[in-house]
Amino acid sequence: MNDALRVYVNLQGMVDFAAEVAKLEKQTAKLAPLIDKLEKKLADPQYMQKASEKNRADDAAKLAQYKTQHDVATTAIAQYAAPAADDDDDMDDMFGDDDDDGAPKEMNEGLLKLKAAAEARLAKKEAAQRMMVVMEVKPWEAEQDLTKLWKKLTTEVAPEGLKWGEGCNLVDVAFGIKKIVMSCVVNMTVSADEVVEQMQETYEEEVQSIDVISMNVL
Repeated sequence: MNDALRVYVNLQGMVDFAAEVAKLEKQTAKLAPLIDKLEKKLADPQYMQKASEKNRADDAAKLAQYKTQHDVATTAIAQYAAPAADDDDDMDDMFGDDDDDGAPKEMNEGLLKLKAAAEARLAKKEAAQRMMVVMEVKPWEAEQDLTKLWKKLTTEVAPEGLKWGEGCNLVDVAFGIKKIVMSCVVNMTVSADEVVEQMQETYEEEVQSIDVISMNVL
C-alpha cells in the first residue's frame, strides 16, 4: 500500500474503554437472570395453557426487549474491548504496519468528520429502537389524589431513555377506588421492570400495585 494513503488512528485518552466495558457488563449481568426467568416461564406448558393470550404476548415482548438490550450491550463490549486488544498487539496502524518512523498518530480532520457522522447514525438508530409501555397503578385508598400521585411518579422516577406521556386516565376499579392508567416511551436500554420496581419501592405507602399491561415496539 502507498504510504501516502496510510491513515493512523489513536483513540488513547478519547474514550475510557475500561469504564464503558464495566458499565455494559453490569447491564448484561442484570439482564441475564431476567432473560433466563422469562425463557423458563414461556417454556412451561402449564403457564402457556393457563395464562391469557395478552399475558403471554407481554412476556414474549419483554423477553425480546431484554434479548435486544443484551445483544446490543454484548456487541458494544466487543467493540470497546477491541482498541485495548489492538494496543496489546502493537496494532495501532489500521491500514498498515507500525514500523514507519515518524508516522502521524493524531486523527486528521477528515477522520473526525467520519467519526462524527458514524456516531450520528448510531444515535439515530438507537433512538429509533423504542417501545411504548402502558401500565396501571392501583392506590391503597379511594381518597388519594391520583392526579397528584401521577405527577409525583412521572417527575421523580424518570431514568435516562424514558419519556412519560403527557397525561393519564383514571379508571374505576371498585368501591369508589380508581386506578391510574399511564404510558411512557422507552428505548432499548431501559428495563420496564426496573422502572416499575423503583416506583413501587419509592411510593410503597401510596401505591398498592403497578402492572405493565402492554408493551409495543414503535
